[in-house]
Amino acid sequence: MKKILIAFIALFSALWALDAFMHPIAGGDLLWQWRNYLLYYTGVVSFALMGFVMLLATRPVWAERWVGGMDQVYQLHKWAGIWAVLFAVSHWLIKLSKPLIVALIGNANRATKTPLLSFFSDYKSLAKSLGEWAIYAAIIMLVLTLWRSFPYKFWRHLHRIMPVLFLMVGFHALVLMPLSYWTQPIGFGLVTMLGLGLYGAWQALTQRIGMKHRYLAQVVQCELGQDQVLFLRAQVDARWPNHQPGQFAFICFDRQEGAHPFTIASAPHADGHIDFRIKALGDYTQKMAAKMRPHMFFEIEGPYGQFALDRINLQREQIWIAGGIGITPFIAWLEALIMQPQAVTAQLHYCIDRAEDSAACHYLQQLAAQLPTIHLSIHESAKGQRLTPELLMSTMSTTQNYELWFCGPTGLLHALEATLKQNFDREQLTIHSEAFQMR
Repeated sequence: MKKILIAFIALFSALWALDAFMHPIAGGDLLWQWRNYLLYYTGVVSFALMGFVMLLATRPVWAERWVGGMDQVYQLHKWAGIWAVLFAVSHWLIKLSKPLIVALIGNANRATKTPLLSFFSDYKSLAKSLGEWAIYAAIIMLVLTLWRSFPYKFWRHLHRIMPVLFLMVGFHALVLMPLSYWTQPIGFGLVTMLGLGLYGAWQALTQRIGMKHRYLAQVVQCELGQDQVLFLRAQVDARWPNHQPGQFAFICFDRQEGAHPFTIASAPHADGHIDFRIKALGDYTQKMAAKMRPHMFFEIEGPYGQFALDRINLQREQIWIAGGIGITPFIAWLEALIMQPQAVTAQLHYCIDRAEDSAACHYLQQLAAQLPTIHLSIHESAKGQRLTPELLMSTMSTTQNYELWFCGPTGLLHALEATLKQNFDREQLTIHSEAFQMR
């Protein structure tokens, strides 16, 4: 994901540099020239990133294999948005640097103004104002996005203004784009990102995102366990495509709250039912546990994700690790292996507080008992049986090649990664994980 973002920024940096080389800013003191160069550079990269962000917001299924899953598409969307705002703020600060430069070297020897397309000359003032207002709003959205305790349901409604902000920034960029850009690759690149961004903005404003993948589902069974995990079985529209074990879907039972992602905790079944195991952690999941009733209809969108059984590399030793509700994709995997046996051998480690309170854990044990090549280890923290990096290393050999699939708390993942990467090189160890963060 990081490589894609870096490559994208590098591409537009190179396109900008090519135009700067072909059409250097003439005259003026060097400080004024550099101000103009940096002003256009930060504007170019910021706008290109904003168009990229709008495209990723459409949940493009085609990008899943390219990026590594819809969860990674969301991570790329988030970080591209953060960098877009950072470049926009830099652009704004450079714009505000004029009085400082005047105080340092005066206003007499300014660089020659970069010519613009004459067709837009009457709209320069409006374009500058819209760009400035958009930056203020984008800064506020960035702060609220990074402020983890700010309620998601309020953030979600505020986030809806992002397509409007893109339209404002798009007008700003189109009007103030230097004349030379229109005949250079940078102009083609920016117009392309404008078009893709407009497509994303239209999808968002008309609420068409994910429409092709939405289906109607009906609650068949819903039970809240002692561990505050809601077991939900649903009958899905016959048009629902068979999901890959381990994929997830967005569930929407309250349009005011919107859709949230949950892993499908079952393999595909001939009768069309699918299961979810949902931990009642926040307001939304607690409402689900309180409101879900048999025969109730809700909307489901998907399936998405690359945390799928068909992606495992059978040439490597398999290690599967789950923490808490992160066991759901592995339950789907085990169901699938029972229904369609495959030559899969794996260590499955399940980290949980108390196994006796978990219906999912009991079901997991039943499934594993039918699969002699799946070696299940349950680690109960209430009994001091934590999975530590040292304990995991004791089950591994530094002469073997491994593939690790992880679904659980990021703290545990980071601790395991740190130790494993010290003992295995990149060729020996591949790690897959999913990140369900909506912002």
